[in-house]
Amino acid sequence: MFMFDRLKGNTTSDTGVGKAPSLPASVLEFPPLTEKDLKEIVRLFGKLFNKFDKKLIRGLGVYTGINENIGEGGEIYNSVSTLRQLFFVLAMSRHPLVRQMLEDEFDESKFNAKIFIENKILAGMRILDLGSGPFPVLARCCRVMGADVWTVDKKPKFRHLDFKHNREFLPKEQCDLEDQRHIELDLNDSNAASIIQGKTTGNFDLVTEANLLSNWGLSVTSEYIAMFLLKKGGVHYKNMNTQLKE
Repeated sequence: MFMFDRLKGNTTSDTGVGKAPSLPASVLEFPPLTEKDLKEIVRLFGKLFNKFDKKLIRGLGVYTGINENIGEGGEIYNSVSTLRQLFFVLAMSRHPLVRQMLEDEFDESKFNAKIFIENKILAGMRILDLGSGPFPVLARCCRVMGADVWTVDKKPKFRHLDFKHNREFLPKEQCDLEDQRHIELDLNDSNAASIIQGKTTGNFDLVTEANLLSNWGLSVTSEYIAMFLLKKGGVHYKNMNTQLKE
């Protein structure tokens, strides 16, 4: 397991060994990762975190469905933790466009994330978001960047906590896909992992979560669920910690 160590000052481009090529939209499977790959990804994540933490990535608000940029919400929903989840996904892609963000000459005032969508930089990646909440903006943004994203959450107690009522600005095509890729499930169910596998086939490249500890009293740990559903070489991301399924 890797605990993210905050990296100081170094925001130059990372050109170390093991750099993954960009993935064209035709690629159907994201490559399994090794320990060496994960170390590189954590290093890239650290640099993104140091350079952009608590800053909004321009251009993503168009794709969240709520007319709000990712990370622009409150302490729990669409929070800074959500933005950090996005940083990890971007680092995991190891796409050249992501690496360019870390170069000294990168001008964030002129950057627009639309270029990530146009180039489908997450093509081939399968992601599962556990406890996606009423504003599943991470899933929405990753989908338009090319990833196949599933979400899981328990049935909301109130209408305003239902994600279907929090997507006024999401195109119908994306709404339909979101409905198809969502599983309403209490993760305290002892069969939760098997139920999710039955609906999704599992084999995820990334299982991520942000607020399960504050919202759930899980009888089955999220780590168990993640390891059950990840493919070999997939990663579980939780609160800036990562674990590789070997």
